[in-house]
Amino acid sequence: HQTKLYLADVTALSRELMYQQVLRRFEHAPRLRLVPPLPVRALVAAGLDIEAAGGAWDGSGAEADEVGELVVQLLREKAALLSECVSIDVVDMFRGCGDGGGGGTGAGEGEHSRGGEAGGVECCIASLPLLLDGHRPDAARLPGLLLALARDVEWDEEKACFRTLARALADAYAVREPLLPDDW
Repeated sequence: HQTKLYLADVTALSRELMYQQVLRRFEHAPRLRLVPPLPVRALVAAGLDIEAAGGAWDGSGAEADEVGELVVQLLREKAALLSECVSIDVVDMFRGCGDGGGGGTGAGEGEHSRGGEAGGVECCIASLPLLLDGHRPDAARLPGLLLALARDVEWDEEKACFRTLARALADAYAVREPLLPDDW
């Protein structure tokens, strides 16, 4: 029959596709609104728990709360760049908005100044880029994306920043086995 079988690493192929999509849709990616917006500190804590379970983080050197605060500070500092370039909206919301309590759900209503967490204000992710029509990132990979934005992106040099930012997004959006089973 002259049939040939090809094996493909779908994760690696999809990671490269998503990397190209980040570059292609740079400054023009549609926004995937997160309703309700997701609290950064909770996502970072979940990401650290996942890394600790896999042996990649042992908690030495910094407590999860300290890491969460550093990630919040970084995301607030880079909020304009993230929004303009890759459609990640970082907003400050009244605490309780994420659980359906009163207030806004994204840019505009419910937003406050980029100050500290005092006064019931919480840093949240309100949108992510839609890199490929019909494809949504695995929600369980969002904590890892936030850690990658803080740890792996080279923010100080423009070319390196966009390359590493695109790589972090591509890794989060790549098709792979779910972290959590469907019936979890």
